[in-house]
Amino acid sequence: MSQGQKLEGEPLVLLQRALQVDPANLKALALMGTAAFDRKDYKGAITYWEKVVKASPADSEFTQSLQTSLDEARALAEGRTPPSALPNIMPAAAPEAAAPAATNGNPGSGQVSGQVKLAPALAARVTPGDTVFVFARAEKGPRMPLAILQLKAGDLPTRFSLDDSNAMAPGMKLSAFPSVMLVARISKSGNASAQSGDLEGSIGPVKPGTQNLQISIDRVIP
Repeated sequence: MSQGQKLEGEPLVLLQRALQVDPANLKALALMGTAAFDRKDYKGAITYWEKVVKASPADSEFTQSLQTSLDEARALAEGRTPPSALPNIMPAAAPEAAAPAATNGNPGSGQVSGQVKLAPALAARVTPGDTVFVFARAEKGPRMPLAILQLKAGDLPTRFSLDDSNAMAPGMKLSAFPSVMLVARISKSGNASAQSGDLEGSIGPVKPGTQNLQISIDRVIP
């Protein structure tokens, strides 16, 4: 996250180390597949993602969305035109959630947007250069963020917008999940993982497509 959501370099080294410790770690395998896909090593991505799909519950949102990316990697590896990217793993019962997303010019993105602000009681704990992460994660499913923005505390209060263009990994897209949690976190270290002393606020669950949300950063992580 701190290097523009790119996995090459140190993140890749850490993932390789994680798999040496636990070769069956699903999150590490999924991210290794993403790294391979990003460098157009589609066969490598297939190898990693097949392991994840085989080990995950077949009916989970995560497995279904990763299967879509796996199908895309297989098509690209064989020189075929990949299947169209996602849209319809969203439940048929939620068309109303997708309609508002058209406001950002990308009707299938499942955009969520609103304002993030800092509670006045915590203002003394923050400097303008502190890093702010605003992210969405599935209400039920993988803990890995589906979409993320990086801002500065000096920008607060500010508008935010998250959609599929902010996805961290192919196949793990905001629009693929029926409900998400939104979190805003101020990090002194610049590390996206929660640390003691970080400031945080959250809201949810909300449906993709919801607009005009308000997130107040109002608590300290112990």
